[in-house]
Amino acid sequence: MKKLVYMILPVILFGCHSDDIKDLTKKNSSHDNDITEQVGYNVEFFSESQQNYSFHSAKGIDIRGLEGTKISIPKYCFGEYEGIVKVKLVEVYDINEMLKLNLSTTTGNDLILETGGMIFFQPYDSTGAVLHPKNKYVIEFSKNRNSKMKLFKSERKNLEETPNWELLPEAKKPPEKKVKRIRDGYYGIPPDGDTIFYESEIESFEEQYIFETLHVGWLNCDMFLEFDDLIVQSVDVKAHINEDYTYFIVFENYNSLIARKPDSKGNLKFRYVPNKEPVYCMALSINSGEVKFGIENIELSEHNEVRFSKIEVLSHNVFNKRMRELFSKDVWSRNTESRVKF
Repeated sequence: MKKLVYMILPVILFGCHSDDIKDLTKKNSSHDNDITEQVGYNVEFFSESQQNYSFHSAKGIDIRGLEGTKISIPKYCFGEYEGIVKVKLVEVYDINEMLKLNLSTTTGNDLILETGGMIFFQPYDSTGAVLHPKNKYVIEFSKNRNSKMKLFKSERKNLEETPNWELLPEAKKPPEKKVKRIRDGYYGIPPDGDTIFYESEIESFEEQYIFETLHVGWLNCDMFLEFDDLIVQSVDVKAHINEDYTYFIVFENYNSLIARKPDSKGNLKFRYVPNKEPVYCMALSINSGEVKFGIENIELSEHNEVRFSKIEVLSHNVFNKRMRELFSKDVWSRNTESRVKF
């Protein structure tokens, strides 16, 4: 089996439930897409995490994923196609899962995002061909209730690629109008002095965190992070030029991580990272049999130098346990007082 190697930051660093659901399993269908045709540990993990659903296009479906993601597909969402639709869904809410699937939270121009959850959502027709919606379907992510969140897409087809997220600007459902009736009273004119009541209406708008889209594939619920002091960090990884590493910065105070691969000369540069921000620097090499793992904790600056004091060889179960201890499942709620105010 092909060995996939990930290193998180460098050795040297400068700088639905529905009655319409016919099938809910963890097994792949007979028609795999580009991702599941690959070979490697992260493909195995992707396949293990995959949920399969099926429904008739004339009925639509309301799906609730095992992690709580809600997806509502309307009747005849796929236009003239009338038949059985098979859906593959992978939910990614945990930093541990993001690491193993080589995910990142940056845009193509290196803006840093904070994720409220990522999904891979792909519908297929009866022949195994990808179906593209003609009418919008609805996604509600389960781990955030923040109206500043936006929906991003990635055209990533290969798990070895680091996704660069692209904003879908019109995806958020518009604010919902709320009308509240207020009952007021005042005293009548003597001699009767009775209290007379009247009602008035107050209108307000409630921001939504629910999305509508035509896009399928990788989708990410994010908000932009803004920092007062951004720096550029150059990374020297020449010592590892002959191995296939990916490098990550994992933030302590945000549900964010940045992934990079070195160029042909072993050079790597992280652009626009926040100064004086605490992060985890981790070295991670994953294959089907073992995990090589190293970790250092630093505060970002232009002149950091990080050398891993120890690289451990771990089983997958031990590595998963360590990651769960380090990054709690509900990462979104941790250290909320340090979040950037908009």
